[in-house]
Amino acid sequence: MAKKATEKKSLLEWHRQSGLSVQEFADALGVTIQTASNYLNGRNEPGVVRAVRMAEVLKIRVEDVDWSADPKALDLPLMPEGEGVTPERLAIARVWISKGKTKTEVAKVLGISRQKLYDYIS
Repeated sequence: MAKKATEKKSLLEWHRQSGLSVQEFADALGVTIQTASNYLNGRNEPGVVRAVRMAEVLKIRVEDVDWSADPKALDLPLMPEGEGVTPERLAIARVWISKGKTKTEVAKVLGISRQKLYDYIS
């Protein structure tokens, strides 16, 4: 029987809460670890049947998943207000990159080119 959830969470958050490894999740779905990772990180969207199976594996309801949530936004500190690159903003940019944001995304938030970002973080 599925648990009644009180709030919507991303698939990645539900997965983390489940305690399953990515390999265990993949095995339960009958997919490769890469495919499971792609679902968890928002790179692939599951069809209805696969979404239902994911919910069953995670012991939640399909409606409990915020399918539009950006998994890359989880656990990221907020970028300080302002323009350009400051030591504080650069420190946050490094955290974002370490947690999976692309350098292109980070450079855009900082308002600089990707090449300029490479100059700062190298």
